[in-house]
Amino acid sequence: MGSGVGVNDGCMLSSTDGGGAEALPEADAGAAGDDVGPGPAQAVSSRLAAIAVNARAGFMVMQILPAATAYLPIGRSRWGCRCVITASRLCRTLSAMTTKITKSEADWARDLSSEQYQVLRQKGTERAFTGAYWDEHRPGVYRCAGCDAELFTSDTKFDSGTGWPSFFQPAADGSVQEAEDRSFFMRRTEVICASCGGHLGHLFPDGPQPTGMRYCINSAALKLDPRED
Repeated sequence: MGSGVGVNDGCMLSSTDGGGAEALPEADAGAAGDDVGPGPAQAVSSRLAAIAVNARAGFMVMQILPAATAYLPIGRSRWGCRCVITASRLCRTLSAMTTKITKSEADWARDLSSEQYQVLRQKGTERAFTGAYWDEHRPGVYRCAGCDAELFTSDTKFDSGTGWPSFFQPAADGSVQEAEDRSFFMRRTEVICASCGGHLGHLFPDGPQPTGMRYCINSAALKLDPRED
């Protein structure tokens, strides 16, 4: 899971290496019949043609992906588990813009409930089987209770039997971040909201396929946005 907006959709093209206009060398005055390479005009024309082809290809990919339904393998996670994503999730990842939320602790304490503040800002953990979403089965999107960022979807939620909401993958790459947690004499992987830095829960390598991961999340860190089927 400073302020500002970062964008990385993998589809940006640059017409120059340095970000500005390229200086074109003057053509050499060669004698008639000399074997000379392509002139500057030809080189620029070829480069513009290549950029146009790439741009068209990128546009076609963005048009095709939303309609695709196949699962796409994207390698293996650091736990050695196979990771797969749907085409719709890939589109969300490519077009995602993560806004970094920065507030003072006084502002967080004012805007959050006491339970939300304890979990999100003080890295607390709610008691098992007491949260609002551990036994929730309605379809929808689970957002960060602190900043409203999309974190997980009901499609990846499963019953882990632990008493906390559990998901086998985030809504999109970049929705959450991971950090090492050595508290309580243990070594765990903390799950953090990528937008506001709020503590969500922990990640364990004992989830179901296709990822084999279990994102164990506090209900107090989430807000369900129900979806009408």
